[in-house]
Amino acid sequence: QLQATYQRCKQRWSFAMAAVAPAWLLGLFLLRTTAAEEAFEDNGVRCQYRQIKDKAFSGLTVWLKFPTEDEAKHFCDVHQDCVGYHLHPHTRLWYVHPPNAELTADEITKGFVAYKKRELTCESSTEEL
Repeated sequence: QLQATYQRCKQRWSFAMAAVAPAWLLGLFLLRTTAAEEAFEDNGVRCQYRQIKDKAFSGLTVWLKFPTEDEAKHFCDVHQDCVGYHLHPHTRLWYVHPPNAELTADEITKGFVAYKKRELTCESSTEEL
């Protein structure tokens, strides 16, 4: 009887996951699509960055990962509260970080290249009336 109960629970779980999984995946897709669209809204702001070798940003969260430096830089330019981004040498991805992240140097960060936003250099290329 225990085996039969286990099988019924397993079936119910499978049906529940079949019903919930598509909605969850759709939500995740829409969230990622929205984030990607917001990432490339162009507000005309361009910033300069300080290059720091063998350091990486460390914090509780990573906003997004980008395959190219241009995409990461553009995201950071557009979002005022982005502190910078870094290249992870093993994944070859560019990680963008929020304000609570800090630059750290460690044995693990050898080979990393971080770019810290220089806030005072950010300029808008659009004319404000």
